[in-house]
Amino acid sequence: MKKLVSLLLALCLVCLYTAVLAEGADITGNWYGTMYGMSVTLTLNADNTYKLLMGENELPGTYELKDGIVYMDGDTDAANGFVYDGTTLVNEKQSVTFTRDAEAAQSITLAEVNTEAKLEDFAGEWVCKYVSMNGMVIDVTAIPVEQLGASQIPGMKIEGNTMHLTGLESMTGADPLEMEFADGALSIDLGKMLAEASQSAGMDLSSLGLDNLQMTLGVMLLKDGMASLYINAMGQEISFIFEPAPAAAETPAA
Repeated sequence: MKKLVSLLLALCLVCLYTAVLAEGADITGNWYGTMYGMSVTLTLNADNTYKLLMGENELPGTYELKDGIVYMDGDTDAANGFVYDGTTLVNEKQSVTFTRDAEAAQSITLAEVNTEAKLEDFAGEWVCKYVSMNGMVIDVTAIPVEQLGASQIPGMKIEGNTMHLTGLESMTGADPLEMEFADGALSIDLGKMLAEASQSAGMDLSSLGLDNLQMTLGVMLLKDGMASLYINAMGQEISFIFEPAPAAAETPAA
């Protein structure tokens, strides 16, 4: 029993010693990690302010190191903080680990557009893999699809210049979409399509300020065999990156 008590006391002393070391540690500087598949840089300043660089977005705030945990913006919930172990900052809830090694944080990089793609290259079924917006490329499974305006992980099937799209019906409306092929890409003027459909239905979009809606949709193939579907509405663009859908398993012969 005495040995057990001694062991427990020793463990408690180690924990307290670790916390004291962390409390006085210098954690200022740049920390690198990945979040939702994209590289992020966290800069901790000596005045307890921070900047989080995510793609083209820079988010400022304040932080505090207490009991070995870095709390952000006054949040006192340890589950939302980052545990400092001397070399890393870890938040298990968000599955984020920051290190001082920039090379250890590898973000998702998209391939260049294949401008020489032919119409027949688009044919087949596709399933969404990534979402690209504001300079960030995110794994589509890392965030709730509802936050992307989707009802499910998007999928598309292309036959000729006809595209069937699932999961993004609220953005694109009609299904299927008859698109135009030119310069190695498929595209459609969704604003014009909406205006024509509304006119046929006797609706007056001018009263809603939607009579001149600038909204386009297009599909381009990338050089690595993936496809990028972009939706541009009034200058704001979001892209859904698709990979070929897995081939259906063949049914064994009877």
